[in-house]
Amino acid sequence: MTNPIAIPMEDPIIHTDNMPFCGPDNNPDWQTCPCHDIQEGPYYELICRPLLDGLMTPEEANRLYFGEQAQERNATQQCSNGSWW
Repeated sequence: MTNPIAIPMEDPIIHTDNMPFCGPDNNPDWQTCPCHDIQEGPYYELICRPLLDGLMTPEEANRLYFGEQAQERNATQQCSNGSWW
């Protein structure tokens, strides 16, 4: 059996779990990228479907689309006011 050859990635990463949508600042072909397809893909699954099902407000959808939605945190400690941090 032969060992695999590592090939370094030279292209910039434009889609991540925290930022599933690209834009003109990180993808020159952002207008034709499938992440913006309103019929299927991440835009439909992460924005359209929850918005239409009433699980997300239009303001939340905008924040998620533009990468401004609050990051998930691991709530492991309870604060004195009863909230979790």
